[in-house]
Amino acid sequence: MSCPCWSLILRGRLKRAPVPIKDAGPPIFSVWFLQVSSPLKAPVLSEYEVLPDGSEAHWEVVERILFIYAKLNPGIAYVQGMNEIVGPLYYTFATNPNSTWKEHAEADTFFCFTNLMSEIRDNFIKSLDDSQCGITYKMEKVYVILKEKDRELYMKLQEQNIKPQFFAFRWLTLLLSQEFLLPDVIRIWDSLFADDSRFDFLLLVCCAMLTLIRGQLLEGDFTVNMRLLQVKERGKAKYFSSWLRTASATTGFTSSQLLV
Repeated sequence: MSCPCWSLILRGRLKRAPVPIKDAGPPIFSVWFLQVSSPLKAPVLSEYEVLPDGSEAHWEVVERILFIYAKLNPGIAYVQGMNEIVGPLYYTFATNPNSTWKEHAEADTFFCFTNLMSEIRDNFIKSLDDSQCGITYKMEKVYVILKEKDRELYMKLQEQNIKPQFFAFRWLTLLLSQEFLLPDVIRIWDSLFADDSRFDFLLLVCCAMLTLIRGQLLEGDFTVNMRLLQVKERGKAKYFSSWLRTASATTGFTSSQLLV
């Protein structure tokens, strides 16, 4: 028999109106998670209306997911950036039009987040950075692919000493969740997770992002190019489809790979 408090807890917090997806920016939750064990509650909560008794804000649910994950996985615990991974997952489940499924948003998010982290956890373990499964190897692999697809652009970045660590670290560890608006992040992730070689696919997408702006990169100096590579929200919704088409044509990827 289910505990009656679940109805109050789950339905209460999910009655809060979500931000319409068309207005949502990058899923930035890091303001809440400088440390999982000590979130910045006091100065922020004062800016919002008080929730009814028994209700929770969405960020509290996300905080609990990360806290429990850290406790169950002490070897990795919480690393800055995990909140950006769990955010789009929780948004997807918490905005399900089916109220029955929506009630289980927290459990479903935790399950999916745990399974996703089992595949990308090496990115967050510093001792593995320089191993073949670590983040440094993956960042260098972006340049290996770029050298094969667009040698001229590769040589330009090498001449300017622009290392992949300067921009690809965020792209790869956060699965591009900070580079695009939320609707586009969800679309990219849909393609990414549907691919059996999903993280090889991610490397291809990162390479496509470089080749798309090759003209600007070839003309720019170090400062201009660094700013260009580190800018967020490059994929505005109305330009996103053309971005995928251009990336596909430029890099030679098939339309099925990018789901144009």
